[in-house]
Amino acid sequence: PTAYPPAEPAEAVTPTDPAAYPDPAGENIASGDLVRFDLVPDESEARYLITEQLAGRDLPNDVIGTTKQVAGVIYLTSDGGLDANQSKFVIQAGTLATDQDRRDGYVRQNTLQTSTYPEIIFVPTAVSGLDNPLTVSGEVSFVLTGQLTIRDVTKEESWEVTGTVDGDTAKGTAKTALKFADFNLSKPSVPVVLSVEDNIRLEIELTLRRAAN
Repeated sequence: PTAYPPAEPAEAVTPTDPAAYPDPAGENIASGDLVRFDLVPDESEARYLITEQLAGRDLPNDVIGTTKQVAGVIYLTSDGGLDANQSKFVIQAGTLATDQDRRDGYVRQNTLQTSTYPEIIFVPTAVSGLDNPLTVSGEVSFVLTGQLTIRDVTKEESWEVTGTVDGDTAKGTAKTALKFADFNLSKPSVPVVLSVEDNIRLEIELTLRRAAN
């Protein structure tokens, strides 16, 4: 528990309201060209997973940081594409929490610098593997590609998404992986942490609900 210096209290966060995202023109919804899916925050969770080796421990430790402060919306076209201009997901970076407050404080202050960069943003730009027309029932598996912004760096990342669709509700998991250096992130560096693996795994458990036309 003394591996990290004492943490400052986390800043209060106002959850992002998916309703704040722009709506498409009314004629697009009416024509059925676009289908809007809103993320359900209470039924969704974002998390990161890294592996660290602490002094005095025989085995590496898997660190999992999670938050339910994630919001978003995606507009899919009826033929299995997406509208990149109006789709967006936002994670409140300062609310990511592990099993240790001191570690969380270090990550907020040094690695993610959440006082300056409070949000992690993903803007989907392409989707591949969705059925044409969109399925309304059963399992789905596809790749969602887009622009991921962490701190002041934006890069293209692809997420492997698997899940199920049941009527107006879609549930699944999106996964990707990146390196600290990809986004100019510094690894935690304190005396008791001997090493931190370079690989960061990102996952989002998603529940999406289709908006009424």
